[in-house]
Amino acid sequence: MKHKIVFLFLTKRFIFTLSEGATNASRMIMAYPDFRTPTAFVPGSRIEVSPDAYAVSHAVARRIRATGGGALYVDYGRDHPVPDSLRGIRDHGFVSPLSHPGSVDLSSDVDFSFLRSSCRDTARAHGPISQSEFLRSMGIGARMNVLLRSAGSRERRVELAKGFERLVGEGDGEMGAVYKVMCVVGEGDPVPYPFQTGRIGGSGAVEEGEK
Repeated sequence: MKHKIVFLFLTKRFIFTLSEGATNASRMIMAYPDFRTPTAFVPGSRIEVSPDAYAVSHAVARRIRATGGGALYVDYGRDHPVPDSLRGIRDHGFVSPLSHPGSVDLSSDVDFSFLRSSCRDTARAHGPISQSEFLRSMGIGARMNVLLRSAGSRERRVELAKGFERLVGEGDGEMGAVYKVMCVVGEGDPVPYPFQTGRIGGSGAVEEGEK
């Protein structure tokens, strides 16, 4: 397994390239059970992996097993390995992540399936579900109606409506489908609302949620 690395080119600029062979980082990735399944990937597949995210999520699961409680993860991402989502953000626009070292914010999609697997044999993960489904289930519509009734002007109502659509809408530039929500609770705890349907992960393999 090759590793995508950053290389300092002769022109004194950074570029991405592939390692000549396996690296310590790529060998570590193959230690995760999810990536050792023969049918998981085909030759030439590219995936992003965050061992740090796995470690933090597993530490949270261990804390929940020891002391109780729960955790709620909210971020943009997908429920499967992502091939190549690393991007740079500068001046409110997307740029190459290597274009201005030290002056560009780096961002990438979360692989919620990887976080869910970090809870295996430790805690119980539910989801992810879309941010739109989560917020609507938690009553954002009722809250929106209260805010609209108390708005002092038409301009304020329009502003509220735009903010509402940005949070729960599922079109371009909206957050409702791109952002997802996953929760982690103890293995014996009931399924929290509104995660009664969807993906469940914990002890053993990931399975379909209870209806």
